This record gives sequence, C-alpha cells and structure tokens, in this order.
Amino acid sequence: MDNTKLSKKISIIIPVYNSEDFLNTCLDSLTKQSYKNLELIVVNDGSPKNCKEIVTEYSKKDERVKYVEHEKNKGLFQARVTGFENSTGDYIAFLDADDYVSNDFYRELIEKAEETNSDIVFSKLVMDYGEEDKRVYNLFDFPFDELNGGECYEQFYAQEGLNFAWHITPNKIYSRRIWEKAVIEYKKVNKHLIMTEDFAFSNVVFYYANKVTKVDRVAFFYTKHDGASTSINDLSFKKANKNLEDLTTSFSFIENFLKEKGIYEKYKEKFEKWRALYCQMHKSYILGMNFSKEEKKELEDKFNKFCPKQFEVQNAGFFSSVETPWNEGLDKLKEKVISENTKVVSFDIFDTLITRPFLYPKDLFTFLNEDYRKLSSNLGIDFSKIRVDCEILARTEAHENKKEEVNLQEDGVILTDKLAQLLNVKEGDSITLKGTLEDDKKLKVNYITENYIS
Repeated sequence: MDNTKLSKKISIIIPVYNSEDFLNTCLDSLTKQSYKNLELIVVNDGSPKNCKEIVTEYSKKDERVKYVEHEKNKGLFQARVTGFENSTGDYIAFLDADDYVSNDFYRELIEKAEETNSDIVFSKLVMDYGEEDKRVYNLFDFPFDELNGGECYEQFYAQEGLNFAWHITPNKIYSRRIWEKAVIEYKKVNKHLIMTEDFAFSNVVFYYANKVTKVDRVAFFYTKHDGASTSINDLSFKKANKNLEDLTTSFSFIENFLKEKGIYEKYKEKFEKWRALYCQMHKSYILGMNFSKEEKKELEDKFNKFCPKQFEVQNAGFFSSVETPWNEGLDKLKEKVISENTKVVSFDIFDTLITRPFLYPKDLFTFLNEDYRKLSSNLGIDFSKIRVDCEILARTEAHENKKEEVNLQEDGVILTDKLAQLLNVKEGDSITLKGTLEDDKKLKVNYITENYIS
C-alpha cells in the first residue's frame, strides 16, 4: 500500500468523569502511539476533580490534545456524542479514561481500514485486573476475516449479546461515514445514560457498516476496578435504580430504531434474547445486594416491566470460559523500536516486526538514498530501489532453485547479470563513488550486488 494513504486522521474521544486517577496512563498510551496523525479530544463530563488541569498540561506539550467541557454531568453516552461533534478525523475511536491501548494500536487498525475500505476494524480485547494480571478471553473475538454488506448486522445479532467484544466501542475504529449517519439517531437520546450505552452505540453503527475486519497483533486494555462508572461493587439502591433506567432507555431506543428501519420483526427474537440476557445478569447481582425487602420488591417490579418475558439464557458465560495470560512480548519490543531514545534498529528485528519509526521494513533503506546519491556519480537510482529489487530477485532465484532460505550476502553473485540489467550497465563496467572512501575509487557492479544489498 502507498504510504501516503496513511495520512488519514483518527479522532479519539476520551470522556472523563471521576476517572482522573487513570487519565495519565490513558493519555500516555495515546500520545506515544506509533501513528502520529491523531486528534485526542478529552470531554470533561462535569467531573468534580482535576481533569482540566491534567489535560492542560498535556496540551502544552502536545497540540493534538484538545479539551471540551460539559457544564454539568450528562453521562457517558452524551459525552461521546459531544466528542464526535468536536472531531475532524477521517476515522473515529473511543477510549474511556481508565483504559488504554498498546503502542502500535491505531497504526495497525487504520492500515487495515485503508487497505480493505472497512467501516469498522476490531482489535484484541485484554482484561487488565491490575498487579500484572492481564488476560485474554480467547472466545471474545471477531471470528471472521471480514464481513460485507448485510452480513455485518446479521452476525452482530447472531451472537445475541453473549460476545462482549462485539458491542463495546473502544476496541475498534470507525469510519466517519457511518458515524455521521449514526449520530443523527443518537441525538434522539436526550437522557443521562451510562450503563449499556455501548449496546445503544454498537447497534446503530453496525447497521450502517458495509465492511467489518480485524487485526490480531494489538490490544485494547479494559481495566477492571471498583471506581469505574459501570462498576457494580458497593451498589447503592439509588444507583441500582439508575442502572435499571439506563437499561430501559437503551433497549427502548434500539427497539424504536429497529422499527423505524423496518427490521424489528426480522431481529425480534434475537433482540429479546439480548434483553433477557441483560435482565438476567443485572437482576442476579442487584437483587443479591443488601437492600430492604421493600427496595427489592420495587426493583423486581421494574425488572418485570423492563423484560416481561424473562427466561434463563443458557451458556451465558460461554465466551468467558477460555482464558490465557496476555503475552506482551511484542508490545515490549515495539516500545523499544518506537522510543525516541532508539537511534538504530537491527534488520533482524524486521524478520518478525513491522512497526514505527518505519511504516514498512523497507522504509529503513530510504535513509541511505541521499548519501548513496552523493557517493554515486552515474547510477541515477536510489539505494532503496536497489535493495528492494535485489531481494525480489534473490527470492525469485531461491524459489526457482527450491531453496528454503534467502541469504543476500551469499546469493549476491548470482544476481550480477540481472542487477546489471536493472541498472542499465554491463557486468564489469565501473561506477564512481565519491567522498567518504579515502579517495575516489572504482567499484564494479558485482561489488554493489554483493555488499550494498546485504
């Protein structure tokens, strides 16, 4: 892919409410991304803490960081909509202030989006429980290479809410095209909404998506802690009531959306299973809290109103049944390559790693072009082209001779004739390299072949 195509901007929206303790980690993971064309929009959703002060310090050092403020708390759903309305990116992404992403996250996702013309690109989801406990729930995944057209929404509903990775928002990037359509629908929600807002968001954007793809090498880290806005630990009766209101708001919004699009009957069975699943999950922990008999009766009545046809959803925990520790070896390696303190990167790394500061491994060779042209008086060709074309020739020769490996140093001599033709010179003709080699020296084409390609 042409490198210039990766000039597209990603707007990343970070709502903040009482999550300032984690905000530095979140912003550090964004400002240090390998992909630099980012717009970081922090939406202070009426937080009583020091959000503005933290963001101001970051914006002094990084002009990509922008600050938007709600005068009063409007909820996560409205904060994300506000962030989008203040965005200018070609792609849209979201990250809660208490979460973070791996250092090569957005480069991988936007590269996939541009290569495939995707509206939505998935990443890996890793649960961070603290104290170096990071886990991958292996079935929380996008089990397709790609989806197209109507199958995007078909498969979204096929998992019936059981696969958490489908309907959360921060593990993906979205084309602006679908968000400009979706936000028209979102503005129909005028209530404070926190719990199940991802359900409301994802239902609409998947409806408008024409292509969905994924990448496997980078991760979104979902941090589990008691202070999260959606945490159920130490749940008060007031918050339990609010969670039930949010459930009702989200499902009523999507039910109306499906009816307006004329597809409610098509998805009704799966939609109601999704409702029953959420009723089952929330009811089990809310009614298990230490509330009074009267409070539990009030809450149970609201659950019955939210989901009149309740039934037990079988295998509700299936997708979380398989887990493995997250292996962060590749992230650590990329961190070293991306670091401003790293001046030289061994070619050996690129046998297995593609990352910044070079978009592709071959980009490294372009740094030698200027010096090579100064040294060369009559080639009229860049070193990077010589190096890349020689490897192509070497691999072709290796394939034809059924060799398992390519060693450009050892195989250089057999390329002399072909390289001479490539450079429009004859084998044995001499070229002049000027400058750095003591005095001007005459070097033959086979020298170039054997040394400059390795």
